[in-house]
Amino acid sequence: LLQQNLTSNDDKVLQRLPYISLNGYHPLEEVLGVNLRLTDQLKYTRFSRKENYDGSKLELYEKLTKPFYFGKYLEGSVYTDARLTKYSLSNTVVSKDSNGQVESSLPSSSDRLLPGIGGSVGTTFEKVVSSEALPVLKYLGELGQSGRYFEIAKFKHTLEPSLGYRFIAKANQKDNPDFLDGDRLRNRNIGTINLTQRWFAKLQGRDENLYGESDLAPRAEDVQPPSLLDSLESDFMPNSSTSMTPIRDRSGIREMANFSISQPYDFNRSRVDYTLNDRGQKIDQNGNYVSTFPWIATKLTGSLFLNEYLALRARYDYNLEDSRIETYKIDEQFTTKRG
Repeated sequence: LLQQNLTSNDDKVLQRLPYISLNGYHPLEEVLGVNLRLTDQLKYTRFSRKENYDGSKLELYEKLTKPFYFGKYLEGSVYTDARLTKYSLSNTVVSKDSNGQVESSLPSSSDRLLPGIGGSVGTTFEKVVSSEALPVLKYLGELGQSGRYFEIAKFKHTLEPSLGYRFIAKANQKDNPDFLDGDRLRNRNIGTINLTQRWFAKLQGRDENLYGESDLAPRAEDVQPPSLLDSLESDFMPNSSTSMTPIRDRSGIREMANFSISQPYDFNRSRVDYTLNDRGQKIDQNGNYVSTFPWIATKLTGSLFLNEYLALRARYDYNLEDSRIETYKIDEQFTTKRG
């Protein structure tokens, strides 16, 4: 991977070659007799730059999760994780003065360990209505080839509130190189409020002789998701428990739409020690600008899968602290089988 600024000279032009990642998932219930899940990831990256330091990065991430349930009312999980990173530099120079003398440099070898804990808990409220109560949605959902063999019998609307918490311990990273965004990880002490809504459709087979093609009518479990959904960008998926991929199972249930909002609260920012400079700006003891505004962002995601002709996804991240939009994306795709 080559990253380069195309509009100006950038001393931090770098290449990542090679980049190797190994991922693992291990259910431990059969081994330990306890419902635990272990996930791990091992990554190696070699960085090469025209200017300043370069070298390699080896990182191991381990996460142990314990799911739990409280009857039919609550479900959630708690987890602990750790990220261990090892840096080895072949060039340690950070900057030089006008005479070419080294002003600052990094150690040839450094590491860091970032332990953390987290968890989430939530519930689901459901309401089922007949498809006859929503005729327009029923009509739109049955458009396409699959509508010849299946009809929507019922709709289900779910409301899924949840709470989350994430803590990452502080670590001294001053001797670590800063190649990419993941090389400077901040201490986290964040709670999150989430609300997700989903709309599902229950499919049932039509009369097999309706079109005189009984031998062509597939079973519900043989119908595959529309292929156009697979072509949308995979990196548009949010890093949260709310997936923007439509949920489908083999019993004729199809997710038609979902919408979620997430609001994180930073507990650390309400306890930051600061002073005011001559401009009235908040600074900490090291002279860095700080903010005590705890509601740090608002994240909105949504997707629409009415039928096999239309797919729409959207994402919106607004930084409340800086009063600016960080991310907004809209992916849409239309397809037709005519001609």
